Amino acid sequence: MKSEQLSAIEVASGNLVPMSCKPPILSSTNHWNGIVVEQHHLPVFECPELCLQQHSINIWLANSCQIDWRLAGGRLHSTQMIRKSNLS
Repeated sequence: MKSEQLSAIEVASGNLVPMSCKPPILSSTNHWNGIVVEQHHLPVFECPELCLQQHSINIWLANSCQIDWRLAGGRLHSTQMIRKSNLS
């Protein structure tokens, strides 16, 4: 069975595009009631504004990254995600 690739709508063009610029390292081949799991290893990049077609949970393993998002055409939010090295 072929794995379903996660996708989103690119806001500027309205085109359906993959959620990632590279194919996943691992991807679930069985669909668990509509849940798809993918593992990616991506270089630092900036992606176009996307409208997600499904819920998405992302886990970053890098020490830090900047996230920008907007909900339903609202104002732009931005945050710097920094991983704490020692959880006490």
